[in-house]
Amino acid sequence: MTASNSPERQCKDEMLMDSDRAVLSVSTCAKAIICGEHAVLYGSPAVSIPLSAQRMKLTGRVCRPGEEEQILFGRKAVSPNVCGLIRDAFNLLSLPEGRLRLSGSSDIPIGSGLGSSAALSIATLKLAASVNGRELHPDQLAEMGRNLEARFHGSSSGLDTATVAWENPILFHMGQAPVLLRSACGISGGSVLKFCLINSGVSSSTCAMVQQAKPWFTSPLQGQKRLAAFSGLAAGAAAAMESDDALSLAEIMNQTHCLLSESGVSAQILESMRERILSTGALASKITGAGGGGCLLTLLHPELWQDQLRKIQLLFGNSRVYLA
Repeated sequence: MTASNSPERQCKDEMLMDSDRAVLSVSTCAKAIICGEHAVLYGSPAVSIPLSAQRMKLTGRVCRPGEEEQILFGRKAVSPNVCGLIRDAFNLLSLPEGRLRLSGSSDIPIGSGLGSSAALSIATLKLAASVNGRELHPDQLAEMGRNLEARFHGSSSGLDTATVAWENPILFHMGQAPVLLRSACGISGGSVLKFCLINSGVSSSTCAMVQQAKPWFTSPLQGQKRLAAFSGLAAGAAAAMESDDALSLAEIMNQTHCLLSESGVSAQILESMRERILSTGALASKITGAGGGGCLLTLLHPELWQDQLRKIQLLFGNSRVYLA
């Protein structure tokens, strides 16, 4: 994973030619939340990172005269909800609704807390803009993507779409422009912050998890104190990431997991997996995203990360372990 605050890096859209019609291809990344999931909905800041190795790709062009529209994902017809998302994207951009030949593919698992709906929303906007000769700034993508993502989760904070749009680690506060963090975290980068994710194989509903956690975060007696704790953890996480302080970040991630577990969004399978992950010597492991299932984001030791990663892959299988 590489960090960049250059908008140009975000739109690596290659153009091919198919007869007299331009075929455009756009891609977007997944995301993981370091700290602040759920709390961000109630005014606390959050810290998140892009997962550039996990991607969604859309390829499309405007139909030729007399050609039927076709929208496929993984070679299958998409749901009416996805068709509606495409129409909404054109409307948000004030573009005429042209008929499209579109295909998509993704290695971002659905319902795993890695932002598949945000990736789809941003990719759809990028493609709609591209076929009309436009290029959107990441701030525009993030805000329009937040509106589109409401089709899947209802009202959202905008954290996921901002992370995907910028493809950069961010400190995010709802209603404000994200702060881009100077951190080159990831297995392939030179940073000491080495992350991996382990998929529980259990999908969960973001809406259901939000409702489950809401009483804990909005408690008249403890709610404000809990949100203040998350705010402090997010500020600490941002500082630790920018200074490559793996030990401090690990402590923050573990504290965050304990608070999320207390809020009711963990599950027995996640707690069992986390115990096994930490037995490898990994520094931290936590719920990332809505919880109830999905993935555990794990911070590996900066010097022992290769051995720890091998142990985790042996425990859970390579197909369930994603590199960040």
